[in-house]
Amino acid sequence: MDIQVPVRVYFTTDEDMVDPAKQLDSSLEAVGRAQQIIEGGWRLHRLRSRRASVPAGAIRCTLVLEPMVADFTEFEISATMVAVMHTLVQNNVAFGRIQALDLDLHSELAANGRAAKMVLGELVRCLFDSTRRDQVDPIHFGTSSQAVNEPSELHQVRTMSLYCESTVEALVFEAVCSALAVCQTTTKLHLRLNMDPRSTSDHPEELLFGSPRGKLVERDATLKRGSRIRWQSDIRTQPRNGYRDLIFSSALPFVRTFSDDGESLWVNVLIPGYGRCQVQRDALEFEAPSSNSSLRGLKSLSIEFYADTTPDSTGLLIFVNAVGRYLTTLSLEGPRTVLNENDIIGACPNLEELTLCGRLADVHLDFKRYRANAEPIPSLDCHWDNLQALSKDLGASPNPLMIVVSRLRVRLDDQLGRWNSGGYNPDTFEQDVSALVTMLARNRYLEYFEVFVPPVQHDEYIDRFRKHHLKPIHKPRKLPLETKIAFLSAMAAQATTAKKARFSSLQLGAGGCDLKQDIGSRIFSLAARPVLRQVYFRSEGIRWGIMSARNAMI
Repeated sequence: MDIQVPVRVYFTTDEDMVDPAKQLDSSLEAVGRAQQIIEGGWRLHRLRSRRASVPAGAIRCTLVLEPMVADFTEFEISATMVAVMHTLVQNNVAFGRIQALDLDLHSELAANGRAAKMVLGELVRCLFDSTRRDQVDPIHFGTSSQAVNEPSELHQVRTMSLYCESTVEALVFEAVCSALAVCQTTTKLHLRLNMDPRSTSDHPEELLFGSPRGKLVERDATLKRGSRIRWQSDIRTQPRNGYRDLIFSSALPFVRTFSDDGESLWVNVLIPGYGRCQVQRDALEFEAPSSNSSLRGLKSLSIEFYADTTPDSTGLLIFVNAVGRYLTTLSLEGPRTVLNENDIIGACPNLEELTLCGRLADVHLDFKRYRANAEPIPSLDCHWDNLQALSKDLGASPNPLMIVVSRLRVRLDDQLGRWNSGGYNPDTFEQDVSALVTMLARNRYLEYFEVFVPPVQHDEYIDRFRKHHLKPIHKPRKLPLETKIAFLSAMAAQATTAKKARFSSLQLGAGGCDLKQDIGSRIFSLAARPVLRQVYFRSEGIRWGIMSARNAMI
């Protein structure tokens, strides 16, 4: 037996864990070097261990190196820090998690506009790079419970958490958004926002910068190396005095033109990591539209608005449209004034799970059944801010919402207002409770239900919900593979001759058995035990946060 023990290198800004004699930039560099040294030793160990298998009856412990974690809490972005991160990424160091990266520039860097533009662009481009670097000799396990996976499915940065305060400079947020659409290095992104997006145009670049509608549609191109880049322009798109152009020694892909009149020498462009710029027309090599499905961008994205603000999410759909092509999981925590579920589904053609956290209800929608059968997701009509109407939606069998909602949390407490939009109306408490109880009696698809009530009403109403706990629903548990193999083996043993097995309508199992696939699938579905619904009734111990299929709402 080979017992795998996961280990990882960890970078932190915690003063109790960092050598006070070292700068944080130096500590980050040292941690990165340590990761690479350990990787080298681990590769050598793997080569040796392949020659020495574990004897029968013996036990061996194997230390499994996982991608490193970098915690940037209260870390200001500096030129040195960006240089270190660029080196680590180029050297193919894998990150399991980059957390609490606050887009806050060091004061000295922020005072120099050109230097800030260059440094920030380099950081964003290395974190959300458009070039995929697969490991030649993969040594990382996905988690301690996984075997070595296919390297093509592992991004260099598994999970990243970015904080964008309301005080963040415009060029900082512009740099991030301009790079996300072409990202090939990061799998999961948590974006925490404290700002007001306001664009609803079909041509957001032109609306955002106040530029006129172009004669030509937006196009993607590659900027030739050594080309001049104007990075500071006034409202009339004229270069400002005193600013030097940016020049790069390598070509820049995925440059997007906008507000293009088709004639002028200088063209308005968005450059990933640098935002709005101007380049000369003859420096652009335009690309034909491509539907290359081998590219993989962000697969999981969560966006959170600060709960003590009044944000405007009217520009959110534009952002989701830009990055939604490869998303399979999306979580939105905050108000959605003009963005509904059907807009999101249309912007994310591969979406399997959608989590929405709002004022009164948090909901998890599961579309995997539709995706597996290549069926279109039906149009949804949702009432998240009206609990009685929502209960009716989830209790009516013709409503597709009943099938796709797998988890639900509601708050029947007027003290739980969020995003400065008011809380729950206590005058409707009795009617809401009755509607929710009726919904639980009719719904056979909801896996998890949680309700928060004021403490004074907890004991009076808990029994009305308790009786719906651990009731079977119309969803079978996954039948263990061992059970399927045992069944097929028994069926194959009954085949009297090899000829009978060879000419059967369809063979299942290694030995073959006269059993059609649809009949076998039906037998397996009936043999699996149903999932039991979980119902929780709470009045304290509240924990906010985006819920997911792997993280129960508690």
